[in-house]
Amino acid sequence: ARGGGRRSREVAEHALRHTQNGKDLLRLLSANDVSTQYDAMVVLQRIYHRIPDPINNALLADPMSLNRLMNILQNSHIDYVRNEALSFLLLLTEANAELQQIVTMQELPETVFAMLKEEGLGTGGKIARDLIRCLANLAGNTTCQRCIRETG
Repeated sequence: ARGGGRRSREVAEHALRHTQNGKDLLRLLSANDVSTQYDAMVVLQRIYHRIPDPINNALLADPMSLNRLMNILQNSHIDYVRNEALSFLLLLTEANAELQQIVTMQELPETVFAMLKEEGLGTGGKIARDLIRCLANLAGNTTCQRCIRETG
């Protein structure tokens, strides 16, 4: 298992080297083809699990990437694509205060509440849990708390 972890990190490093530290993969989020968007989110998450800093830096260097990800979450009518955007945002908001603040300003809390209403809290499920966890990530950030209170 040890060699597998090292090998997966090597693959992630290779992918980063050949995509301008993930910037080219982030640009794929604006593709018109939803399967390309989905594939890009899957690859980005796999890289992020192994080496998060280059992806964080690429996102902070190009805030439109987060905007594109938020757009997928807010406007995709295909559940598996929308759910992948949620998974990626959940991962991104776990520990990065700057990313938490950016997505809060891009109305992630409002989107989460709307999706929770649509999903129905009573039925539970993975999506509802992920939505609540994403909201909890933002609620741990005092700047995000203030923004959420001010927007209602």
